[in-house]
Amino acid sequence: MSSLYGLGLVNLKMRNYSRAKLYLSEAEEHMINVLGKKHDNYVDCVNDLANISEMESNYKETERRFDEIFNVSLEYINGASSFLSEFELLKFISKFESNGHKMFSILNQRIQRNNVEKNYLLELAYNYCLVYKGFLMNYSSKLNNLKNYSSQTFRIDQELKVQQRKLTLEFSKPLSQRNQVDEIQFQCNQLKDEMAVAVSGYADATRIITWKQVQEKLKPDEIAIEFINFPILYPNTIDSNLYVAMVVRPDGRLPQMIPLFYEAELNYFLDEKSSKKSDFVNELFASRVRGVMPSGKSRRSLYEIVWNNIEATGLERVSKIYFSPCGVLNRINLPVISIDELSVLSDKYSFVTMSSTRQIVYQSEVVEVKKSKPKKDILIFGNINYEVDSSIQNSNFSLSSANRSLDVLLEDSINSIEKWQYLYWTKQESEEISSKFKKKGYKVSYKSGHEASEDFFKKYSKDS
Repeated sequence: MSSLYGLGLVNLKMRNYSRAKLYLSEAEEHMINVLGKKHDNYVDCVNDLANISEMESNYKETERRFDEIFNVSLEYINGASSFLSEFELLKFISKFESNGHKMFSILNQRIQRNNVEKNYLLELAYNYCLVYKGFLMNYSSKLNNLKNYSSQTFRIDQELKVQQRKLTLEFSKPLSQRNQVDEIQFQCNQLKDEMAVAVSGYADATRIITWKQVQEKLKPDEIAIEFINFPILYPNTIDSNLYVAMVVRPDGRLPQMIPLFYEAELNYFLDEKSSKKSDFVNELFASRVRGVMPSGKSRRSLYEIVWNNIEATGLERVSKIYFSPCGVLNRINLPVISIDELSVLSDKYSFVTMSSTRQIVYQSEVVEVKKSKPKKDILIFGNINYEVDSSIQNSNFSLSSANRSLDVLLEDSINSIEKWQYLYWTKQESEEISSKFKKKGYKVSYKSGHEASEDFFKKYSKDS
């Protein structure tokens, strides 16, 4: 079995696809009979066969195989993830992520060829995002937030983990050596039902959400976007992650995959080592940023890099956007990207940032957080002038003639300080925030210009 699989991989690497398919198919059959489908080696074999199917333009077979990989992973998640150690969970997440990279690479290649009509991989890709970002990456924290158990629910939780470990151990054995699998699965399901009744939020935290459920929750003027990044592994390897937007609309259409940019381009854009922080932020979110790159090519604006391709798909009727960022996009404040000199994206759309768009289905997934009564006093800083106040600069210092050199020294020191430009959009943003708080009945103290000083902030912090 292992020798057949090894021969298949060798021929696959040599691009001898017909012989690779022959060996891998035979290895697959042996794995099903000996190991069963819930085994890592079987999943790897199916992944390689999906690659060959795509090479042969057998697209339905590719989709069937990726669907099988996804469902096997879901079964493993449902049966094992709640008791895995941190190392075991990270290992599984890495495996799940790797399988997703191959699928996204193939899907991207189809888009480049305009071969996306009735493409089941689009549905699978969005579901992958929901599981990877909305479930696996937050799984431990979700369940930890539910651990305020009574003695009874603690007992159920411990028993469930024991039974799930038994089940995972049995699945790691060859089929002929497995014992009492059906009985253990039945006990696991019973214990899960008991936990769902005993602990509020347990059922939602452990439930897998699909793109269809997200779509059903969207209003006619809303869309959901999952940003995802992955290395290109098909048909050739590219040494930079591609960022795409997976978009779900409420009109019944399949999800869309919109290629955006390669990580290397945005990393260069975000390289701030040679500029001051204030200039960097103003430049970063400007509507048009043109400069000379090392290659001599002009640099695209942030709007062109991140948002232009999404806008081009037609957002005329959209007013609200739920989105989940990833990778370097976590360093970007998407709503304040400039459209032109006078407007930003948040002027056109209302944005809701989420760790995953599965939150659209379950707005409060785990437990209700007790809120403390907020204070009604709000201090807001905006449109800050970072330069030395001219009233200080021009004041007369009472120095004796013997110390007049200190006056000159102070003046030279002030004049030599590097100037920091104020952050362009903070005036409009801070004024809008102040207005909203006032409407909610808060007492707002708004400081701008030279009034928004470090000394004032320290005094306010000390007094409050």
